[in-house]
Amino acid sequence: MLIALSFLALLAGGSTVHFPGGRIDLPKGCTGPDRIRIAVDAFAGQIGCSNNALSIQVFGSTIAGPACEVAQAAGDAVSIRSRSGSPLVVCTYEEKGEVSRGSKLMIVDLGVGWLTADIKRPQDVVVLLQVATGFSPSKE
Repeated sequence: MLIALSFLALLAGGSTVHFPGGRIDLPKGCTGPDRIRIAVDAFAGQIGCSNNALSIQVFGSTIAGPACEVAQAAGDAVSIRSRSGSPLVVCTYEEKGEVSRGSKLMIVDLGVGWLTADIKRPQDVVVLLQVATGFSPSKE
């Protein structure tokens, strides 16, 4: 019975992940913890999207700067807005000298934290951006 209810909740969507500084209303097919808590000066968690097996990391820190700052300065980042109107910055990262894994790390800077995912297929980009645009900052 519990498994059936969990499956119905997944199909309905509407799951929300809360973390220091904001929350993300997840699209259908994605799940994550109800709450990601800060430990010392950082928080980290994971969102999984079953429709394409994408794993999205959620990270934030009181000591880390903007994730896409270098890419943005070089004109290699894109600014978009979440459904709540919050500014988001999207960039990709490839470590120098890294052996090609057939994927790139895509980062979405939420301002209060980052979402990151290894992008292997064009569909991965769409899912990551659907998750990112569900972000709303905390009203503090």
